[in-house]
Amino acid sequence: MSVLTEKIKKKIKDHALSDPKNEVCGLIMANQSVILYKNIAADREPHFIISHLEINKAQKKDKLIAVYHSHIQNKEDKDDKLSNEDEVIAEYFNVRFVLYSVNDDKFFEYVPTGKRVDYLNRPYVFKILDEVTLIKDYYEWELNVKLENLKNRENLELFLKENGFVESGELQKGDVILIHLNNDPLKPKLLLYTENDKVIIHKEYELSKVTEYNYGLKKWTKKIYRHQKL
Repeated sequence: MSVLTEKIKKKIKDHALSDPKNEVCGLIMANQSVILYKNIAADREPHFIISHLEINKAQKKDKLIAVYHSHIQNKEDKDDKLSNEDEVIAEYFNVRFVLYSVNDDKFFEYVPTGKRVDYLNRPYVFKILDEVTLIKDYYEWELNVKLENLKNRENLELFLKENGFVESGELQKGDVILIHLNNDPLKPKLLLYTENDKVIIHKEYELSKVTEYNYGLKKWTKKIYRHQKL
């Protein structure tokens, strides 16, 4: 059953038309209220981000039943619909996604099916589905180790240390490798070592994938970390 009453549709549509050249976003709560939020994405034309602090605040007052956003006016894509990225996030957090297309003047809904979002071939979503989330999921699903402190995404070494990782020497399955992309200390990245010189990497705005731990990655490696439980 759709969560979209005529009252909810009007609120979302009015929000979208108030800024038709940028994506708008918000939440639909169980009491039928619609909470409008500022889109904090750096590029609001093709993306939207709602502050996790605002989401947590809303959930303390009522149950969240859906996240909504708009697609902007004059979009080139004639077949406007929820993106694969939208559907993956809906599945990962088990929450409905609602889209209002300004171009088509139509609403679209995606209801999560309960399928698991694997850590391979998942899209990159800033501070939601990234290398930190990938490592968390891998450790929980494959190694039965829960990593619960995820707040230090801006300081990857601190994230590791606060979750029980210590510096190590030789590589073994499950180790985390800190590299500086292109030897740039301002571009730290975490790789997850599997075995046989293979790593899982999740670069910005690319699908997560298994790749060779090749000469270039080895040259950029700064530290190797191993969880205390391994």
